[in-house]
Amino acid sequence: MPAVASRMTLTIRSGDLFSTELKQRTKVSGKISCGSRSTMSKVRLLHRLSLRHSAVVCSSLMSFACAFHSEAAPGDIVQPSEKTARAETPMQSPPEVTFQTVSRGSRTGVRDARQLVVRGRAEWIELWAQHVSVDVNPAPPPPINFATELIVAVFLGEKPTGGYDLAISRVLRSDDSVVVYFREISPVPGAIVTQSLTRPFHIVRINTDVHAVVTFRRES
Repeated sequence: MPAVASRMTLTIRSGDLFSTELKQRTKVSGKISCGSRSTMSKVRLLHRLSLRHSAVVCSSLMSFACAFHSEAAPGDIVQPSEKTARAETPMQSPPEVTFQTVSRGSRTGVRDARQLVVRGRAEWIELWAQHVSVDVNPAPPPPINFATELIVAVFLGEKPTGGYDLAISRVLRSDDSVVVYFREISPVPGAIVTQSLTRPFHIVRINTDVHAVVTFRRES
């Protein structure tokens, strides 16, 4: 009986497609001939098993590729998508501007409610004179360098009793604009307060761009 040499090779073709090449080689005096029926049956069985094995291998590799793509190994550099990067980037709040109180209280010569920005010496002298007009011995206006500073003043207006207060709480700067936040305090019902007229106010100096646009916002 001629000697039969069988060889089954699994090759990977382009595009990650698998194919099974089964080569049945029977050498008899340098010629190729078919083996016995039983041999051919075994060959067909091996062929079917090899095709099934190829499908399983292909499915496993595809699953592995999906898992590898979705889960990065430690040390891998993963570039986030543009939407994810925008969502995870915290929004920065405008920087706070330091300010210094020039005068604050409940007694002033300014009777009506005002929100003022003073950018020059002449305006400052005029405002200060009105502010201290109720004093017996008015103090001179504090010196202000209007090349680098602004005066911001908030007057609450005349109130019938005590218990009212006013405070500039913070100053924020964004580009060429400045936002001044202030809080008003009113007495709670039934509170014991002085029975006299009051005029709460707060005057501060801000070291910022003298050409900045200044707006006021009331905080609750």
